[in-house]
Amino acid sequence: MVNDVNGASGQQSNLKSAQAKPAEKATKGTLQPQSEQNSQPPKQVSVELSAEAKQLQKLQQKASQEPQVDEQKVARIRAALAEGSYSVNPEKIADKLFELESLLR
Repeated sequence: MVNDVNGASGQQSNLKSAQAKPAEKATKGTLQPQSEQNSQPPKQVSVELSAEAKQLQKLQQKASQEPQVDEQKVARIRAALAEGSYSVNPEKIADKLFELESLLR
């Protein structure tokens, strides 16, 4: 029994032409004028937010209304730095970093 792998018997060329014909038919039937494609009204989609998303929206609105920089605190720190009386508490910084890390998990 002999298998024709290279298409020497002509079957490969027939296969190619058979595969090309359905593709030609498909492209002829699917092309539509631009005006027909845009004539359909857009589909309406509704979205319902979860309670968490609604709460996040409220928090974002509240945060956007607050001043971004506490000018009084900046002035106090600037004055303390200029006087040399500003002290850094490394334990307090470490505690705050630990608290932040635990919130991220």
